[in-house]
Amino acid sequence: GIGARLQVLHLVDLYAADLLGLLPSGTEGPISSSAPSCPKLQKLFLLNLPSAHPGLTAKVICKFLPQAPELKELQLDFQYFDPALWDLEALDGLIARVQAEPSKVSKLILDWCRLGDAGVKCVCTALARHVRANAGVKELSLAHCELKDLSYVCEMLETPELALTSLDLSANSFGDDEGIKLAKSLPFSSIKELRLRDSQVSERMPVKTKWSWGC
Repeated sequence: GIGARLQVLHLVDLYAADLLGLLPSGTEGPISSSAPSCPKLQKLFLLNLPSAHPGLTAKVICKFLPQAPELKELQLDFQYFDPALWDLEALDGLIARVQAEPSKVSKLILDWCRLGDAGVKCVCTALARHVRANAGVKELSLAHCELKDLSYVCEMLETPELALTSLDLSANSFGDDEGIKLAKSLPFSSIKELRLRDSQVSERMPVKTKWSWGC
């Protein structure tokens, strides 16, 4: 089928029920990765996902990932909803699936995923819990995620052997107090590039930092 030939897939405005169409027909329960339906897929972009039941959407995406064993880049964004509506257990399950073996995802873009502080804590904790030396997510974007507290971002950055080398925290709501925390944690990380575009932070960072959208 067409899935066997896909390398890049962009989908917009899909509901969880629509996403089930990505799965092999008749699938019930856990999915075996022995015969993946999208064996060549390397980039998956799911944009403007519905605001209703984001946890259910996360569960369906999690269920699909074994069907794309060569996936390197995953991008998600959602329509507006209150970050308190996130099912954090479902979010944790998705990030764990992305980070843990046998996943090959190295670029995870969660811009506009309405995570809030609790959701970002969940993402960072899952990434740190499933750390793999020289493997796992190397580029992470949490731009436009309504983030105010960087405590769990900083804890994640200081995790030994974390592969992360690029971090985007652009267009969030934290200021210099959180920026100081970040500046102190970065030397203990492997981060080589940081993005703080449209930021309220003036604190100087100890790594290469992009401050404006034009750069």
